[in-house]
Amino acid sequence: MQKRDKIDAKYKISTIDLFKSDAEFQEEITNVLLLIPKLQEYKGHVLDNADKLFDLLTFDNDISMRIGRLYLYAHLNNDFDLSDERGNTFVGKIIKLYNDYEFASSYIIPELLKQIGRAS
Repeated sequence: MQKRDKIDAKYKISTIDLFKSDAEFQEEITNVLLLIPKLQEYKGHVLDNADKLFDLLTFDNDISMRIGRLYLYAHLNNDFDLSDERGNTFVGKIIKLYNDYEFASSYIIPELLKQIGRAS
């Protein structure tokens, strides 16, 4: 089996539509890491009013979509050549990023469910 770097580009899946370079990928990780702590601004205020809820859900969705894009790039690069440590490193970074995001946003569903409990 040929190594990926020996195969003509026209026969390979390209990740250029996700990120133009590994540097751009790394920059997006940094950008998302800077956004995650801002989720705490909504903690305890999810249901203060409709605008606050809409803003949170929009913000949370934006972060989630960006992480999804990062995840796809990382996994494709890892799957291209499992012996390439670069791909493994990318996947590790995204797993940590996702865990940070999950921890920071973990209050959202319980706060929404608390309101449902009040309505019954």
